[in-house]
Amino acid sequence: CLADPRMTVEQAQARLLQRLPNGATPLAAGGGGGSYRVTRDETDARRERMVAGILARAGILTGAEAQAARQDNPAAHQPLHVLAEQAL
Repeated sequence: CLADPRMTVEQAQARLLQRLPNGATPLAAGGGGGSYRVTRDETDARRERMVAGILARAGILTGAEAQAARQDNPAAHQPLHVLAEQAL
């Protein structure tokens, strides 16, 4: 398909579908409809790291909680004005 630049999308799809095993169909053609769910995005994760880092620095989190909040958390060591800028 890639070797023939004159091939249309429909022709490429037909050729590729011929190579599927007998009875196989593309996932979108099954009618069952896939499903997906976003549980949390990177913004939420970053905000949670910031909050945990600030709470650990303020002494609100102690012991293992504070250690976990500081570990691999750049927000635990950044100046507060930098965290404020990133939160906007």
